Amino acid sequence: MKISKYRNLEHFLRCQFYQDWLEEYGSEAEACRDYASQVENADIQAVIDDLDHLLKEAADDSDLKEKLTRLGAMVDFPPSGINPSAWLANIRNDLQEECVRRRSLSGDGPNPFMRFIYTVIKLLPNPTPIDVLTFTFAMEYFSLNRTEVPRAVRGAVLRQQHPLGVLVIQVFLDEKNNIIFKSDNTPYGRRLLATRLDDELDQWFENHDLLIVNGSKTVIS
Repeated sequence: MKISKYRNLEHFLRCQFYQDWLEEYGSEAEACRDYASQVENADIQAVIDDLDHLLKEAADDSDLKEKLTRLGAMVDFPPSGINPSAWLANIRNDLQEECVRRRSLSGDGPNPFMRFIYTVIKLLPNPTPIDVLTFTFAMEYFSLNRTEVPRAVRGAVLRQQHPLGVLVIQVFLDEKNNIIFKSDNTPYGRRLLATRLDDELDQWFENHDLLIVNGSKTVIS
């Protein structure tokens, strides 16, 4: 592997994931947030592109760990109990969320409801891996759990592209389309990391990334 082909990623890793990074930031998300505060969106996207290429190039987690070490990442795996590929995928997601957040603050991004969902994504538990996410499995989550969520009237399903497939976020909404939170200020919902969506769910999304589910489909683009 030619290190020079990953110049942006190397700079990011050496600046943010040095020997005392965990003591300095406390989490990968904070390290990404700090980096994003110092650079332009184009720089963040360049790191994301490098991450995508590296994830595709690595033969396995052992190979990926070696490449990360050569690029300057001082990380003892598994951090947070996950393997190198999952760790890098989470880093990519954190950086992507920073891009979305910054575009939304500048007015060049998703509508207000989409912006709000992006702000609560990180409050949900880590994504649960799943092979194929079916329409039935996604909709059953709302029907089976709705009675346990106070004021729940409908649900929202958001999809995001992810290096390992598709990240799907599901949350419950009240009658005014506000996300419903628990007493500990975390939302009622879940994150799933699917290899792919089945045809029925994919067709429901059409060309949009957000569905509002209330018996019949409403799409907010």
